[in-house]
Amino acid sequence: MHDRGMNPSTPRARSVAVCIDTRDGAGRNRLHGVAQYIRRHGWRMMLVREGGKASAREVARLRPDGILAYIADRWLVDAARRLGIPLVDTARGEQPVGLTVSIDNAAVARVAAEHLVQAGLRHFGYCGVAGRTASEERRAGFAAALAALAPSRPPRGAAGAEPGPPPTAFATGLKDDLRVARRRSGGAAGVVPWAFSEPVAEGESGLGPMMRWLRKLPKPAGLLVFDDKLGERVLTACRWAQLAVPQQIAVLGIGDDELMCEVSWPTLSSVRLPTPRIGFEAARMLDTAMAGRRIATPHVKIEPVGIAARGSTDTVAVDDALVKSAVQQVREQSGDMVGAEQIAQALGVSRRTLEQWEQGRREP
Repeated sequence: MHDRGMNPSTPRARSVAVCIDTRDGAGRNRLHGVAQYIRRHGWRMMLVREGGKASAREVARLRPDGILAYIADRWLVDAARRLGIPLVDTARGEQPVGLTVSIDNAAVARVAAEHLVQAGLRHFGYCGVAGRTASEERRAGFAAALAALAPSRPPRGAAGAEPGPPPTAFATGLKDDLRVARRRSGGAAGVVPWAFSEPVAEGESGLGPMMRWLRKLPKPAGLLVFDDKLGERVLTACRWAQLAVPQQIAVLGIGDDELMCEVSWPTLSSVRLPTPRIGFEAARMLDTAMAGRRIATPHVKIEPVGIAARGSTDTVAVDDALVKSAVQQVREQSGDMVGAEQIAQALGVSRRTLEQWEQGRREP
């Protein structure tokens, strides 16, 4: 009688080393998606909890059929190469990896820019992590998205100009802000007027440079932050600098790490990312690679799924009491950001009348 476990006709279950740091929500959610795929296919999942060289040594000892990582380092990449097994990374790191499933940072920046612009803000900043490719991608994407949201067309009556009403005071102001930024940067298009980055830091002891930068921001400002962990740090710096959030600075994180967002004060608004799907799709890609099949798209990018609006962007960037009241009324009814059309309806006037009134208020 044959032992079922030793039946040569039964294919051996694959074993996968999962090198994902689960100390934050981003890692835990990736692991959740990975586990879903692994359970469906009956793989053996081996969690590697160490980092750096220790992680590579553990993987070499386990001798898995493949590796799933969250920001792979050079030691892990070298270990995969020596073992001759595929590795799929679930984030964009500094180490080149042949197979990745990661967030579309340009799409993240676009969603963030739209959220802050719809709040009526005209000044913007980005706070990132120095030396991180993903952080720079988000900064550049944020700048490009803001530039795209600031209309640029020939003056009315000029050759090639399209007929239509003049740009609103808001659009003109946003365009002027970006023009100033281009002058400061030597003419490079799409540069965010104000940007700040620092090495990965913990605690509150080194907040001085960030506080000084926050004080220099033109107010009110909309600030996009690299992730929610840094977002909580920015909110702490705002408190220490006695800057009101969201009245003076509206802060938007990335990742929607529920714990970090809810323990922040005020609670942190954040771009929602489908991180479980990233883990699931990475496991699917690894499955294809372990089977020796061709992967048509070795670098897959996943788009965000929206905004989780909380206290840090619950602001109305207007200084007129009547308009502010109308915006708050619309927001309470719809539960979302507010545009000029909704404000005009709440005030009982046409959008054109609202724009003319706002233009007159801003002219000296």
